[in-house]
Amino acid sequence: MKAIRNGLITSLILILLMTTLGYGAVKPSDSSDFDDYLATLTLSQKRLVKVFESLNLLEDLSEEDTLIIAATGDIMFHKPQMTSAYDTTAHTYNFYPPFEQIAPYIRSADYALANFETTTSGSEYDFSGYPAFNAPDETLDAIKSAGFDYLSTANNHAFDRKLDGVYRTLEQMDVRGFDHGGTYMSTDSEKRYIIKEVKGFKLGILSLTYGLNGFEKAFDAETLYKNVNLITPDANPDFIETQLKMMESEGLDSSIVFIHWGNEYQLEPNEEQVALAHNMIEWGADIILGSHPHVIQKSEIVTYQGEDKYIIYSMGNFISNQNRKTLTSIKNAKYTEDGVMIFLTLARNEFKQPYLKSVKHIPTWVYRYPSGGKTQYQIVPTIEYLPPENPDYEIPKNITDASVQKQILESYHQSKTKLLDYPQTVIE
Repeated sequence: MKAIRNGLITSLILILLMTTLGYGAVKPSDSSDFDDYLATLTLSQKRLVKVFESLNLLEDLSEEDTLIIAATGDIMFHKPQMTSAYDTTAHTYNFYPPFEQIAPYIRSADYALANFETTTSGSEYDFSGYPAFNAPDETLDAIKSAGFDYLSTANNHAFDRKLDGVYRTLEQMDVRGFDHGGTYMSTDSEKRYIIKEVKGFKLGILSLTYGLNGFEKAFDAETLYKNVNLITPDANPDFIETQLKMMESEGLDSSIVFIHWGNEYQLEPNEEQVALAHNMIEWGADIILGSHPHVIQKSEIVTYQGEDKYIIYSMGNFISNQNRKTLTSIKNAKYTEDGVMIFLTLARNEFKQPYLKSVKHIPTWVYRYPSGGKTQYQIVPTIEYLPPENPDYEIPKNITDASVQKQILESYHQSKTKLLDYPQTVIE
């Protein structure tokens, strides 16, 4: 894909991008007005455009017959994050500030997915983090404002407040218009996935978890089967294969699996993850998005029956309080600060058949800093802080501490070693 240069084409694409991001940009009447238009953009908007241009994503955003899917890993809310978000004067919570810098990225996608690794079980239960999560409803408001469309609820903390927590969490997601999957209000339906049509592309999304932190032992097999998608449910050992083949029969353009699996803090996927991932490709999966290890694990492109499929074994933590200072007994604690925003572009060939056009990774890092007597949080797109190749590029000035800047660059490079940008193929 050729790089986009300055000129009228660039201006049209930038205008489209700004409109997509909700900035209310108005198209200049002619190209001579473009310099004036650029002058109205904030530095953060210009910076985002530069990042997308460097990744060759601007052309994908401008194409009508493409679909850009964004995905991130674990969204978690520990007790210090709740303290940070609480306004003691107004007695309200605001969880949006940590998402502020990455929200334009997520909003630019046509459809965005993440793992919601907590419950919103209500104030009748104590708000708490690990080991039994229950977050205020305002966490969902922040995630919605950041631009996410689908939340996977299949994870090991889904039953932290048992079935009451499962049901109320889903109710609060419905109130806010989220798509979701993985846990259910006791369904007898054979279908355990959702079908979503976006920009003329028909997607199937299946969410799964390896377990429930022992809560699976408190319920009989039938109850579990009706309320959560387990990777290996006793009620149906062939569950995943059956679901993927059912999805495939619905004439999808892409089949997505959001799966909670693997070993916490392990930098490489285990043998079971790899074997299951490749089996799921054979059963019909096109995109596999992994979560749970809380660190980034590798991504790969698999060519199967002439089509390219994408796997990332773990997307790491998108937001949490896990870090090198809170997990002193964990060898890989510093990696829990790392996450990634994945941008997958689906397109159609000359025969109108869908294919995976590109995959781009934008690593993130959770910046924790003291302010107002609290610990504050910011999800940082680390690519924005790289030494600029373009003399016109300005690094964000919101972080001035040299030691923190060093950690950002370290995070970027250690994440990129795990992340394969398409179109390189690593497995046949």
